[in-house]
Amino acid sequence: MKVNKNIPKHILRTFTVAIILYWGMMAFGLADVYINVVAVNGKDAPKTYPIHFDLPGELTAEDILDTNGLQLDYSVDDAAYFVYGDVDLKPKESKSFRIHVKDRWMVTPDQVAAH
Repeated sequence: MKVNKNIPKHILRTFTVAIILYWGMMAFGLADVYINVVAVNGKDAPKTYPIHFDLPGELTAEDILDTNGLQLDYSVDDAAYFVYGDVDLKPKESKSFRIHVKDRWMVTPDQVAAH
């Protein structure tokens, strides 16, 4: 079996650039973040619990990608967004809400080297 060594240069070049970009993005840690908000009912009876969770102040509305069913609002006093809602929990039940946000806390290689 003979291997064709005449791969078109544009395909090889495109493949090489794609690999470099992929590894470059991995090196910079470009990824989304999930913030877990947990509601727990430790009682022996069902109960409705209000959830109010302040999100980090660095986040903008465009950074908050999914609130997992909770409502989103902005606090002028705290200058930050928060999620809220009421959750019905059975006895001894817990529910987790995964808030999907963009990663605003990227660390550059220079910052890592400085520490």
